[in-house]
Amino acid sequence: MDHFLLVDCCRELEEGHRAWVAHKKEASWRLRRVELQLESEKACRRREKMEEIESKINALREEQKTALDRIEAEYREQLEGLRRDAEAKEQKLTEQWASRHLHLTKFLEQMGSRPRVAEPNGR
Repeated sequence: MDHFLLVDCCRELEEGHRAWVAHKKEASWRLRRVELQLESEKACRRREKMEEIESKINALREEQKTALDRIEAEYREQLEGLRRDAEAKEQKLTEQWASRHLHLTKFLEQMGSRPRVAEPNGR
C-alpha cells in the first residue's frame, strides 16, 4: 500500500510540475505579448509627440519668418521714405538754384542792355 501511495504522490507531483511548466510557458507568452504591445504603444506615443513638436517648430519658424518679413518691410518703407525726402530736398534745392540762376541771368541782361557810363579815360 505504501508503494501505491508513493506512486500516487509521484504522479501528482509530476502532474503538478507539468501544470506549473505549462502555466509558466503561458505566463511568459502573455508577458511577452504585453511587452510587445507596450513597446508598440510607446513607439506610437513617441511618434505622435515628435509630430506634435515638429508641428510646433514649423509654426514657430513660420511665425519667425513672418516677423522678420514684417521688420524687413518696415525698414524698406522707412528707407524709401528717407530716399523720397532726400529727392524732394534735392529737387527743391535744384529749383532754388535755377531760380537764382534765372535772376542772375536777367540781372546781367539788364546790365548789358543799359547804356554804359562813359569812362573817365574816354573809352
